[in-house]
Amino acid sequence: MMKTWLAVGVITWGATSAVAAPDPGGPSTKPPVVSSELRGPAPEVLTSKQLALPPVPTFEIPVSPAGMHGTRELVVAGKPLLNTEITVAGYVIWIYDCLAAVQKPGASRAQTQKLIDDDPTLCERKKIYLGDTKATPPEKGLWVVDVPRAPNKLEKERLGKADLAAWPKVPDLKVGAYVAITGTFALSSPHSERNSDGLLVWKSFQASTPTPLKMKPLPTATRTLPAFKVPPPATGAPSSQQAKNTSVKSSNEGTKAYGQKQFQVALDRYRDAVKVWDGNHVAWYGMAGVQIGLGDWPAAVDAVKHAFEIVPTDPMYAMVYGYTLYEAAVASARTAQARREGRTPEEVSVDLSTVNADLAEQVLRTATTLNNELWRAHYYLGRIARDTGRAKLAADEFSMALARGPSLSGPYVALAELYRTWQRPDLALVVAQLGTQQVTGAEGADVWYEVGMSYDDQRQDDKAIEALTKALDARTDHAKARFQRGQVYFRRGKKAPAKKDLEDFVRTATGGMQFAKEQANKMLMELAAKK
Repeated sequence: MMKTWLAVGVITWGATSAVAAPDPGGPSTKPPVVSSELRGPAPEVLTSKQLALPPVPTFEIPVSPAGMHGTRELVVAGKPLLNTEITVAGYVIWIYDCLAAVQKPGASRAQTQKLIDDDPTLCERKKIYLGDTKATPPEKGLWVVDVPRAPNKLEKERLGKADLAAWPKVPDLKVGAYVAITGTFALSSPHSERNSDGLLVWKSFQASTPTPLKMKPLPTATRTLPAFKVPPPATGAPSSQQAKNTSVKSSNEGTKAYGQKQFQVALDRYRDAVKVWDGNHVAWYGMAGVQIGLGDWPAAVDAVKHAFEIVPTDPMYAMVYGYTLYEAAVASARTAQARREGRTPEEVSVDLSTVNADLAEQVLRTATTLNNELWRAHYYLGRIARDTGRAKLAADEFSMALARGPSLSGPYVALAELYRTWQRPDLALVVAQLGTQQVTGAEGADVWYEVGMSYDDQRQDDKAIEALTKALDARTDHAKARFQRGQVYFRRGKKAPAKKDLEDFVRTATGGMQFAKEQANKMLMELAAKK
């Protein structure tokens, strides 16, 4: 998720990265001893003390007038309405004012207006934000873009009377007014505004009458998937005992190389193993681990599918098969979108609700049936539920993953972000703080970032800065934490540290951060004007 409140708001980043692959060698650092029998991986279960997590709340949205939608509903659960024309009711909580945005300290309004008259490109396209209440923070509101504006001075001079007469009527909008706006709900506008939570492309509006704010539980999104048909165990006896021993020896060598991160050597040894005996499920599983390490998700799917088909009762094979199916589907969607937009895969934000993860979910459910203690299976089931609009199920699955106390950041970040999206920073903070007790080193940077963002959502700026600083201490190249800390410093009027953080962010920002980079540059321009 990515959103901004002009130059002083918050950009949140919703994509949760994959966690590391299980070690094909299991909990032991030594490869299995060569024997005539294959030993599959030990189940990836945790023995640490279970965490005391907050109860999963009821996910509620405000009740909207008949035939209309609310802003919070669209932000948190509006994906099924994308690319449709809808009417949204809410309060105007912010209106873009070009003159106020361009005016510099010491300059009069008349001087600023002249600058705009001479160069209309100083102005952005007009937009407003809507909220369910007058007190909704702008960063939690819904963007409404392509709002009609009055013609500028140059347009008045150059356009004929007929064109000016046909100019779209400028709506009389004021902050605090309750309105009903009709438009197309989309991820981007015809003029390239983008918001991964969705935005409304203006068509028309009318004044409306607010009703007392009431909350209702989010309608339960259901998905009825048939049970995955587990294949019968694949046959594939080795041609001889010597062939089996040779295959097992090669796979053991592959596992040793894998443990030393010699991925190409490991891949070669695993391939040698299955050439001699394609029924060596340990080698196929190890090969999947290597391909995951190399980021080749389709190859990982193919390899672990072989292992699972040979031993369909192994919960680890089912789990890894399920989550590689999910990651491969996301990677494919990202590549396709990048190709359509003429960008690199790293620069695009995929709408995960469009990714078909049905088979991945079926296989992961099979894994939890075989062993319900597999925290990683619950984590990925939570991600799929989140992607498909099932917030309560997502929170339940993330909580089941976290109850087992994983030492990786993914599940903590996922649940904290889910709660923050639903405007429950109090719950997000509890989850993220638990994560700081379990996740250490560079891996802990993302968890400290969530602590900082939870404080930021509650405008506890000093605590937000402290947590974001800890994220940067854990990983100095954590661009999101540097950008967010710079925004908090900017909001507090701390010019020097804001300038340093924002400049560092702009200098090091990578693909996919262009929008945040633009916001950082705007803040830097404002800081320069305030000297």
